[in-house]
Amino acid sequence: MRKSLYISLATLASISLIAGCGSEVVEGKSPRTVSLTSLVGDWEQTNSETTGVRMAASVNADDTIQIRMLSRDSSGIYWMGSFRASDKNPDAAFTIKSKADPDAQKLMRESMFGSQDTSKIFAYKNGEISYEFTMAGVTSTVQLSKN
Repeated sequence: MRKSLYISLATLASISLIAGCGSEVVEGKSPRTVSLTSLVGDWEQTNSETTGVRMAASVNADDTIQIRMLSRDSSGIYWMGSFRASDKNPDAAFTIKSKADPDAQKLMRESMFGSQDTSKIFAYKNGEISYEFTMAGVTSTVQLSKN
């Protein structure tokens, strides 16, 4: 019974998250340009619409990132790993290959929403961090903006 509840919740969360992963580009307008002085801080998903499920990240000064999947009543760890951003220019586009924190891998494996990956590619451009999110065999792109 408990396993079927987890499967149902995971399916509902993935459908809600994926359904909200639309583009925010308004026809006739170019994407916004943002100038940041640092990537360190809290980030929120910008393409989750109003599904009730979204991602939030914390980029830390020690070159790590933690991402949580949030719903109205709960949250869970999605990713914890390296994020070497201290030497990056926030005015330039770049990618970062994040390696999962070895101490956090067990926690991520046990979390219903945790990533099973050992590494993850993050892209940064125009004030947004993006990455691929896969659940129940469906992949979407999550976009985050700094709070």
